[in-house]
Amino acid sequence: MSFELAVGDTTFFVDPGSYVYTASIKERNQFRGTSCHNTLTVDGLDQHELPCQAFLVSKPASPIYLQCSEDENAVVVEGAHDGYARLDNPVVHKRGIRFEKETLNCSINDQMDFDGQHEFSWHFHFHPEISLTQIEGGLIAKSDKGHSLRIDFECVHKLNIEIMECHISRSYGVKERSNKLKITANADISFEMKTSLVVLSKLPTPESGG
Repeated sequence: MSFELAVGDTTFFVDPGSYVYTASIKERNQFRGTSCHNTLTVDGLDQHELPCQAFLVSKPASPIYLQCSEDENAVVVEGAHDGYARLDNPVVHKRGIRFEKETLNCSINDQMDFDGQHEFSWHFHFHPEISLTQIEGGLIAKSDKGHSLRIDFECVHKLNIEIMECHISRSYGVKERSNKLKITANADISFEMKTSLVVLSKLPTPESGG
């Protein structure tokens, strides 16, 4: 249930790509792992078990449901998977993403249903051209092209927010440095995490002549 986000000609959140297939199974699995996507991991584990083979997945996660709706104001996508049902204390991850057509703002609602102690980590991978500034409760992502995004988090649990170096691959066999945001929380009962993505720069309209 990963996602990507661009505003006009500025890409903010990216899929890090594949990098390689058979040249290095370690790096192949790293790039296709859950923590290398813009989604949630539980206890540091992949939602699929990845064997030492480039094109196989052990115990693949299955979607529990997927819904999409649209009206004149917004597009809403909701889904869930059972990838962490294999744990001793199973977890079901549900995600809803709402995109506002007029403002271009997005809201992400992650619901974790479980009973038992777990560590949850959210991963957000940025385009190499995006600069990040941490603020209270979130951060500002800014592009040299003039677009910027405010990212805020709302959760009942204490959140550990880290900006980390990562790698992305925009072409086969080539990787480059970028930055990712990692948010971590510990919990022993079901809870929700809300992420708001607010566009601080607006695109020019035909009336403005931009």
